[in-house]
Amino acid sequence: MSERPLRKHARRKIEVLVSLNISGKEEECSTRELGEGGLFIITDDPLDVGSKTALNLKIGKESIRVDGEVIYTLSKEKAKEEGREPGMGIRFVNLAPAVKNKLTSLIF
Repeated sequence: MSERPLRKHARRKIEVLVSLNISGKEEECSTRELGEGGLFIITDDPLDVGSKTALNLKIGKESIRVDGEVIYTLSKEKAKEEGREPGMGIRFVNLAPAVKNKLTSLIF
């Protein structure tokens, strides 16, 4: 597990369906929280820190495609110790202003 970096953006606890490629197959996961700068994806099989991935976020009737980079992971064992769910923190990268505005309007 890697240390969780300090947050630069506000987040909201919200469950959103997220599609992404994990270990060579398309997976549908959900979030625990989402913000302008990134999200936490609940999964037992997180990508490695530094991995880049394309994400498709389904927020209500909207679908938003964003690129992200894994910045920390939380293993099943560590999650159990902390009373949390396993997964990975992903920072959005190269987020176009229009996409950022759309995300903000949908989640806040």
